Order: sequence, then structure tokens, then C-alpha cells
Amino acid sequence: MGRIRFLAFLSILVVGAPLPLAAQDAGEAENTSVEYARHLSASDWDAAAAMMHPEALGQIRTLAELLTEMDPSGQAASMIFGSAGASLEGESDTEVFAAFLAFAMTQAGLAEAMASMRQDAVGHVAEGDTVHVVSRTHMSFEGLSVSQMNVSSLVRHEGAWRMLLTGEIEAFLLGLRQQLGVDSGPSVN
Repeated sequence: MGRIRFLAFLSILVVGAPLPLAAQDAGEAENTSVEYARHLSASDWDAAAAMMHPEALGQIRTLAELLTEMDPSGQAASMIFGSAGASLEGESDTEVFAAFLAFAMTQAGLAEAMASMRQDAVGHVAEGDTVHVVSRTHMSFEGLSVSQMNVSSLVRHEGAWRMLLTGEIEAFLLGLRQQLGVDSGPSVN
């Protein structure tokens, strides 16, 4: 009888034990990742930018500042960041990132693909305070349907899940910084 009570007690401890913070509400992180993709699909750059982690936003702002320093005419920064690139003064990091998204997503015919994009969260992996959401993204480009697996990383900030830059964007920023001969700076991921 004592053994049964011990097993019952042990099962209550195991089942009732709280999950780590990142795993406890990772479903919310999955929803955030899908919502971010919806904003991208709707070309709502401001809403998508508002879902980014502040450090990720800062990395894009640093890129804009580098381009402004390297090209005093402001043409390169204006091309990539629109009016936000011409003068970063008074522009928030979120506004700079929204301008970057508008440029990046409208290049090389990506607008059609982005408008057709749909993302389905498949699951997640918790790693410390970061949650990596695994998703299947569907989109059409020039009449062809494409389905691809993606991983988005998110971290809590001020009570909400915030998107981090993808590895591809971080690699692009690192390569650009190296070409410009600038220290690579910290990574959020």
C-alpha cells in the first residue's frame, strides 16, 4: 500500500510540475510567428516590424547608419530604407525596420510570392529563454507553388514574444559589415 501511495505522489509531482517558462507558453510563440507571417503576406510592414525584438531592430538600424556613413550622398540608404534612410533622426528603430522590409520584400518580384504566403506552425523547440518555431510556409511564385520548412526564433520582451532576425539576415548583415570593414557587433540569436 505504501508503494502505491508513493507512485501516486510521484505521478502528481511529475504531472503537476511547472514547465520551464519558454515551454509553458510556446504555443503563444507559435501564434506570434504565424501572425508575423500574416503581416508580411499583407505587406503590413509596420505591424511586422512592431513584432520584432528591440535588439533585432537595432541591428537593422546599425546597417542603415553604416550605409549613411559610407555614402554621404544618402542614395544607398534612401534606396534601401526609403525616407527613413535619408535621415535617421526622428525615425524609430521600428520605422527603419519597416522601411527595410518594404524594400526587401518588393525586390525581384517577391511581392507576388509574399502576397500568397501562408504559414502553418508545426511545432517548437525551447532553448533557454528562446523558442524556435518550426513552420511550413506555402507560397506561389510565377505560377509555381512552393512549400518550405522554416525556423523562426523568438524571445520574450516586456511580456510578449518578439521575433529575432533569421540566420540568413544575420549572415547578410555580418557579410556587409565585413565588406565595409566594420566590427561585426553582437548577435541576438
